[in-house]
Amino acid sequence: MTALLAALSALTADVPPGPTTVGRYGNAAFREWHARATTALPDLVRAVGVADGDVAEVVDLLGLCWGNTTRLDFGSGHEAAFLVVLFVLSEKLGLVPREQDVHLPLTLLPHYLSLTRSLQTTYNLEPAGSHGVWGLDDFAFLPFLFGAAQLVDTAVPPAAVCTHPIPVALVADYLYFDAVADIYRVKGPGLSTHSPMLYDVSGAVGGWTKVAGGMLKMYRAEVWGKRVVVQHLGFGRLFPWTG
Repeated sequence: MTALLAALSALTADVPPGPTTVGRYGNAAFREWHARATTALPDLVRAVGVADGDVAEVVDLLGLCWGNTTRLDFGSGHEAAFLVVLFVLSEKLGLVPREQDVHLPLTLLPHYLSLTRSLQTTYNLEPAGSHGVWGLDDFAFLPFLFGAAQLVDTAVPPAAVCTHPIPVALVADYLYFDAVADIYRVKGPGLSTHSPMLYDVSGAVGGWTKVAGGMLKMYRAEVWGKRVVVQHLGFGRLFPWTG
C-alpha cells in the first residue's frame, strides 16, 4: 500500500493545477488527477495482492478516499473510506498478517495523510462538512483518533500541543502532533483562537487515556453515526450494508 500511495502522490506532478477563480475553492484539475488515479488503480491494487475477482470493488472503495470530484471537496467521509479499505484488505482479504494489522494506522496513515494534504493544497479542495473553529481540523479526524491512542502511557503531556512550533521529534514520532503541526502550518500560532476545541482538549484531566476515549466517542457520533457521511461509502460484497 505504501507503493500505491507513493504512485498516486507522484501523479500530482503530472497534473498541475489550472487557473483558479479568486475567492473560490476547488481547482478543476483535481478531476483530471482523480481520473488518472482511477486508471492506474487496478494494476496498483493487483500489486498489493488483491485477486482479480476483488480488484473492481477495491478500486471503487479507493476511489472514494481522495475527495469528491463534483464538489471538489474533502472531509472525514473520505478518510472513513480509507479506513474501510484497510479493513477490507486486512479482515476480508487476509492480506495483512494478524500480528501486523494493529500497526496499520501508524504505518499507512502517515502516507495517506501526506497524499491527501498534497491534494488539498495543490487543488485547493474545500473542507467537506467543516465545523470551522469548533471542529478538530478542517479536513482530518483519523490522526487525532489514532494519534491520541498512540500517546497513551507516554510521558508527553497533552498540553505540549500548545507549543509553537512543535518540537520536530514529536512531529516525527506521533500522529497527533504531526496533525497539530499541520494546522499551525496552515493557520499559524494561536491554537486557542483558531482551534479552540484542540486547545480545550490539551487541558484534559486524565491525560491521553481521557483524550483517546473522547476522540473515539466523537468519531462514532460525528462520522459513523451520521447517515449523511456513511451513505457515500462503497458498500458491496466486501463491505456490506447491515444497518
